[in-house]
Amino acid sequence: MSRWIRGQAAHPLAGAVSALVLSTAFFVAAAAAIPLREHTTVIVAWCILCAGAVVVAARWLGPLYAVPLAIASGVAIDAYYIPPYRPFGAGERQNLLIALIYLILATLVGAVTEAARRRASASESERDKLADEQAALRRVATLVARGVEPSEVFAAAAAEMRDLLGADITWIARFESDATATTVADTSGFGAVGERWALERPLAAAEVYRTGRAARADDYSRAPANIRDRLARLGGIRASVASPIIAG
Repeated sequence: MSRWIRGQAAHPLAGAVSALVLSTAFFVAAAAAIPLREHTTVIVAWCILCAGAVVVAARWLGPLYAVPLAIASGVAIDAYYIPPYRPFGAGERQNLLIALIYLILATLVGAVTEAARRRASASESERDKLADEQAALRRVATLVARGVEPSEVFAAAAAEMRDLLGADITWIARFESDATATTVADTSGFGAVGERWALERPLAAAEVYRTGRAARADDYSRAPANIRDRLARLGGIRASVASPIIAG
């Protein structure tokens, strides 16, 4: 159930409708304890249960659900358990309308709060990503400044890209004039340093060589047999992206 609710929350309108339905159901369910409202202990226990439900919703589902549930709890406690009681029979449409307005406004507030939370989370994620990228660049630049061998710089760059992108394979090659590529760094054992490859389709690197732009390949079923065999040994990788590196 919670997985379904989270999926609904990913779509603003569907999430708002789900939150409104859930809070309305919660408000209606609160009427079950009306026969016991003269017992203070029961009412206190019910209030604690409502507070717990709101805390759980805030922790696992976010403000989109927590805010409407909190308002639904407050309205229910006020209407059902605190004198003077408000009836919600067929002839009490005004009370029903007031309760519905409260729930709709609570849902709107929850949706706005959830949108702000998502924007803040995305901004923080982008900030962390930028910090990681800058740290990786500094580490590679430090190697360059120290004057280490190019092979060490290429290996470090490949490792940094693997870690930043979460890739299974990171491979750097130098394009040759005869439509081949020579491996200069590899983090996975896909190709030995110095090995030369024919730039044949559907390799993403072949498209980069042809256009000079980044490329993606999603199907290696028609790749040369040696490529397919190596990818199979590395876990059955079926897709890749490639980007040009311009030096000098």
